Amino acid sequence: MEIEDKINDISTNLSILIYQVKLKNKANLNDINTLLETAFKEILNIIYDYNLINLNNKYLYPAIDLGDERAKIAFQVTSEKSIQKIKDTIKKFEENNLAIKYTKLKFLIIDEKTQYSKKHNIDKPYFTLKEDILSCFELVNIIKDISVEKQKKINDRLKSIIGIKDNISLDAIYDNRNNIQKIENEYTEKIAITKEILSIANLPLELQKYFEIQAQIVNNQLKYSLKPSADNAYELYPMQEKFKMKFNTPEEKEEFINNGGINALIRKATITRKPVEIPYVTEVKEYLGDYENPFADINYAENDNVKLYVFPQKLPKGKKYKIIVSDGKEKFSLNSTVLQVVDVQKEHIIFNNFESKNEKFDITLKINILEEVREDEKSYIKYNANINITLREKNEYSCKDNLELQKFIFTINSSKSILEIYEHKDNKKLFSLKNLGKQKYNDSDYRSFNNYKKLLKKIIYIEKTFKLNIKYNLDYFYQNEMQINFIYYDSKEQNYKLENPIVASFYMDKYNEKERNDIITDLPKDIELFNHSFKLKNTKILLTNCKFFRKEIVNGKNIITLISKNAKYIPKWKENM
Repeated sequence: MEIEDKINDISTNLSILIYQVKLKNKANLNDINTLLETAFKEILNIIYDYNLINLNNKYLYPAIDLGDERAKIAFQVTSEKSIQKIKDTIKKFEENNLAIKYTKLKFLIIDEKTQYSKKHNIDKPYFTLKEDILSCFELVNIIKDISVEKQKKINDRLKSIIGIKDNISLDAIYDNRNNIQKIENEYTEKIAITKEILSIANLPLELQKYFEIQAQIVNNQLKYSLKPSADNAYELYPMQEKFKMKFNTPEEKEEFINNGGINALIRKATITRKPVEIPYVTEVKEYLGDYENPFADINYAENDNVKLYVFPQKLPKGKKYKIIVSDGKEKFSLNSTVLQVVDVQKEHIIFNNFESKNEKFDITLKINILEEVREDEKSYIKYNANINITLREKNEYSCKDNLELQKFIFTINSSKSILEIYEHKDNKKLFSLKNLGKQKYNDSDYRSFNNYKKLLKKIIYIEKTFKLNIKYNLDYFYQNEMQINFIYYDSKEQNYKLENPIVASFYMDKYNEKERNDIITDLPKDIELFNHSFKLKNTKILLTNCKFFRKEIVNGKNIITLISKNAKYIPKWKENM
């Protein structure tokens, strides 16, 4: 009967605990989850004889909360049970290569477990949706089968967490106020009574105004830490870490300094985007302003376990830039784009504008570090760069945007190309690079590209004038270039000299080349193009300097075919011209 009561007690306390978690999470008091990670670490260790420890560094272990390297098992402790939470955790677990250290990933849900659909096929070698998700309530059935001694330990632990207090002597706490470890070891509760005593005994009066003591369970013991109680606490008392290093030999110290010391480690962290451990550290202390923080975790660390990391510097926010690419004859200009650093390596730095959703182009700028020298008397960096600009999918059929893109491609490939980048705000030139391309263009290349630009500009004009949305299709444009010219010059009421010879056939009884070398002919009134019917204002073409091409007889009539190299379309045609 005693065992049954104990199990009922454990079940009740778990239910109270789940209610507290839901309540505090709704109030955005998420610090309770950190406390629960440690509590369930202890419960799991008692049940399975694991040696789970807290993995409090979310930068190093972003996907898991608890881990046992000996058993190669890791836990995510969470009150969120959605399938998206499971997927996000697995993704981070893989991105950070945690499967190398832990061959099994499990989830402990601080709630009832939901039923996941079979369509979610997310099983991995280290995780299955069916077997590796455990709820608090399932723990009760597991606890039924363990020893009474273990059950008692678990129940006592649950009582401690939800606030069922043992009687505690305030005098005993006060007598041991300078021996926090003894208080932690001997008393399960705790915090409300000891906060004020510990604050007065350990904090300068200045810090008491801006910080408060909070408690948490760390490695099966009660730990106290300082938290800001005012918004400007860290502005008035900046937090910093001071550490001591001990080298085994003078040569070891000299080598560390010659290799760049701490600055080299900061640079390595920035390049690799991963934390880098500072070697030879024997002592680390945390300070708030000039005052040592007596409740920092690092003050409890034993010398053999002291580790200090340099973390990557935060990449700067994107800034607006102006980009110009020219080769003396052609020019591409982008007046504003937001570029930001997305990758820093020893051999390169990469910028792009992928976060700027409203721009027309995807831009990637890669600065290649060829040589870098950092010395007091001589410091320099040799570099080159390459830039890639492509149209975004939503703009890939825009005639106007394709014209700009082709300007970029033509100029960047020129052996005379010059890339210039300016800060948008004050138009300050940041750098200029020459000779990025390999193409040596001749006059014919420039003429061909000019003809391309003229054709596209006519298309863009027709789009605007007739309020059309013309899909970019260069082959189609070239195939219908003559009709495009007729529409363009007719709408502008300008004469148009046809660039290619015109071959025309006429019914004639006879043809005298000397007497009749200018002929007027008609175009069709309507032109069907771009899924639109264009009606021409005039349809007269003047064929000048006609040359005889051939003669045929059809149905007894003479058909004379002529060729004119100087044909003109004249929209303002008058009969007396």
